Amino acid sequence: MDIEMTKQKVKSRLFSIAFGDKHLRSKIYYHWNIILAVFIGLNLLLLVFSWYLFLQINEGGIFLVEKENTVQIDTIDRNMLNELIKSFDEKKVIFEGRTVSAPRLSDPSL
Repeated sequence: MDIEMTKQKVKSRLFSIAFGDKHLRSKIYYHWNIILAVFIGLNLLLLVFSWYLFLQINEGGIFLVEKENTVQIDTIDRNMLNELIKSFDEKKVIFEGRTVSAPRLSDPSL
Protein backbone atom coordinates (compact mmCIF):
# COMPACT_ATOMS: atom_id res chain seq x y z
CA MET A 1 0.00 0.00 0.00
CA ASP A 2 2.91 2.26 0.49
CA ILE A 3 3.54 2.19 -3.24
CA GLU A 4 -0.08 3.04 -4.00
CA MET A 5 -0.01 6.05 -1.67
CA THR A 6 3.19 7.28 -3.25
CA LYS A 7 1.68 6.96 -6.73
CA GLN A 8 -1.37 8.92 -5.66
CA LYS A 9 0.73 11.70 -4.10
CA VAL A 10 2.91 11.96 -7.20
CA LYS A 11 -0.17 12.07 -9.45
CA SER A 12 -1.84 14.71 -7.32
CA ARG A 13 1.35 16.80 -7.29
CA LEU A 14 1.79 16.52 -11.06
CA PHE A 15 -1.85 17.34 -11.63
CA SER A 16 -1.69 20.37 -9.33
CA ILE A 17 1.50 21.60 -11.01
CA ALA A 18 0.05 21.19 -14.49
CA PHE A 19 -3.47 22.51 -13.93
CA GLY A 20 -4.02 23.67 -10.41
CA ASP A 21 -1.68 26.64 -10.03
CA LYS A 22 -4.19 29.42 -10.59
CA HIS A 23 -1.90 32.07 -9.18
CA LEU A 24 0.73 31.47 -11.85
CA ARG A 25 -1.85 31.45 -14.66
CA SER A 26 -3.44 34.68 -13.45
CA LYS A 27 -0.02 36.40 -13.47
CA ILE A 28 0.52 35.34 -17.06
CA TYR A 29 -2.84 36.68 -18.17
CA TYR A 30 -2.25 39.86 -16.18
CA HIS A 31 1.04 40.50 -17.98
CA TRP A 32 -0.50 39.80 -21.38
CA ASN A 33 -3.34 42.19 -20.56
CA ILE A 34 -0.82 44.90 -19.66
CA ILE A 35 1.09 44.35 -22.91
CA LEU A 36 -2.14 44.39 -24.92
CA ALA A 37 -3.34 47.58 -23.21
CA VAL A 38 0.00 49.33 -23.86
CA PHE A 39 -0.05 48.46 -27.56
CA ILE A 40 -3.69 49.48 -27.95
CA GLY A 41 -2.92 52.78 -26.19
CA LEU A 42 0.08 53.43 -28.44
CA ASN A 43 -1.97 52.65 -31.53
CA LEU A 44 -4.70 55.05 -30.42
CA LEU A 45 -2.12 57.78 -29.80
CA LEU A 46 -0.63 57.16 -33.23
CA LEU A 47 -4.07 57.32 -34.81
CA VAL A 48 -4.90 60.62 -33.08
CA PHE A 49 -1.53 62.13 -34.06
CA SER A 50 -1.92 60.97 -37.66
CA TRP A 51 -5.41 62.48 -37.85
CA TYR A 52 -4.13 65.78 -36.38
CA LEU A 53 -1.24 65.85 -38.86
CA PHE A 54 -3.59 65.10 -41.77
CA LEU A 55 -5.90 67.96 -40.80
CA GLN A 56 -3.00 70.40 -40.39
CA ILE A 57 -1.55 69.50 -43.79
CA ASN A 58 -4.98 69.65 -45.41
CA GLU A 59 -5.59 73.17 -44.06
CA GLY A 60 -2.08 74.29 -44.97
CA GLY A 61 -1.25 75.28 -41.41
CA ILE A 62 1.84 73.13 -41.14
CA PHE A 63 5.02 72.99 -43.23
CA LEU A 64 4.63 76.60 -44.37
CA VAL A 65 7.09 77.71 -47.00
CA GLU A 66 7.70 81.34 -47.88
CA LYS A 67 7.07 82.04 -51.52
CA GLU A 68 9.54 84.16 -53.42
CA ASN A 69 7.95 86.57 -55.88
CA THR A 70 11.10 87.28 -57.85
CA VAL A 71 10.91 85.80 -61.31
CA GLN A 72 13.95 85.85 -63.51
CA ILE A 73 13.71 85.06 -67.19
CA ASP A 74 16.94 84.43 -69.04
CA THR A 75 16.74 85.57 -72.64
CA ILE A 76 18.97 84.45 -75.47
CA ASP A 77 21.79 86.83 -76.37
CA ARG A 78 21.56 87.34 -80.15
CA ASN A 79 25.24 88.21 -80.54
CA MET A 80 26.31 84.95 -78.91
CA LEU A 81 23.80 83.04 -81.03
CA ASN A 82 25.17 84.60 -84.23
CA GLU A 83 28.73 83.74 -83.19
CA LEU A 84 27.70 80.13 -82.55
CA ILE A 85 26.03 79.88 -85.97
CA LYS A 86 29.17 81.31 -87.64
CA SER A 87 31.39 78.76 -85.88
CA PHE A 88 29.14 75.93 -87.09
CA ASP A 89 29.26 77.32 -90.64
CA GLU A 90 33.06 77.37 -90.47
CA LYS A 91 33.16 73.79 -89.23
CA LYS A 92 30.77 72.77 -92.02
CA VAL A 93 33.07 74.30 -94.64
CA ILE A 94 36.10 72.51 -93.16
CA PHE A 95 34.20 69.21 -93.05
CA GLU A 96 33.03 69.52 -96.67
CA GLY A 97 36.59 70.39 -97.74
CA ARG A 98 37.93 67.25 -96.10
CA THR A 99 35.30 64.96 -97.62
CA VAL A 100 35.61 66.31 -101.20
CA SER A 101 39.40 66.34 -101.59
CA ALA A 102 41.50 63.21 -101.65
CA PRO A 103 43.68 62.49 -98.65
CA ARG A 104 47.20 63.88 -98.80
CA LEU A 105 48.81 60.65 -97.65
CA SER A 106 48.69 57.58 -99.77
CA ASP A 107 47.59 54.28 -98.38
CA PRO A 108 50.71 52.31 -97.37
CA SER A 109 48.95 48.94 -97.87
CA LEU A 110 48.69 49.45 -101.65
